[in-house]
Amino acid sequence: MKPLLKLVQKEFYLDFRQSSGVASIIVYLFSILFSTSILFKNHFTDTSYSSVYLIIYLFTAILASYRNYTKEDKNSYLFNYIYYSPLHYIFGKILYSVITNLFYALLLLFLFIVFNTTRIENYGLFLITIVGLSIGMGTLLSLMGSISSKTQSNFALISIMSFPLLLPLLLVASKLCMASIQNIPITLTLKYIFTLYLIDVIQLVLAFILFQQVWEE
Repeated sequence: MKPLLKLVQKEFYLDFRQSSGVASIIVYLFSILFSTSILFKNHFTDTSYSSVYLIIYLFTAILASYRNYTKEDKNSYLFNYIYYSPLHYIFGKILYSVITNLFYALLLLFLFIVFNTTRIENYGLFLITIVGLSIGMGTLLSLMGSISSKTQSNFALISIMSFPLLLPLLLVASKLCMASIQNIPITLTLKYIFTLYLIDVIQLVLAFILFQQVWEE
């Protein structure tokens, strides 16, 4: 666990050292949500509330993941290859991405409440949904980010590769978000929760398998 914790610690250190990147994402969240609130004039329906939240969160997670792989220079690649095993490295990246995505998700929810009040009735179900979505996005975007970093960190590449694979996650998460807004009991949404976390497990297994090839490059 020590190399893994060192890697996550290093990621946090790099983010605080380059705090302008984190600040830019927070400003992006604030500005886009403020603009959206003005356009909707606080007349969100259940569907629009859930959709706007997930869309903003999706683009925020992609931006954060892209930055996660561009904040290191090329000289650090050899150091990472020597010091870390591929499993430690990818799991550390995934863990850090999940933590940051969850932070942005909760910050986005807070800003939603500040600007538009809240329509969420079942916060327990909503938190389960956000954690599962953060794990799935963190896993997939970490793998896509590692691939795009081999192509001069092409942002278009990570977006194009990620969107089709993120659709199943978003579709299931949208069902659960609507259920949390309509205060549907967790017991009636177990099949969607199981599906969401099953997708997470599949993506984790595939990330560990596929990253071996990227690591050797």
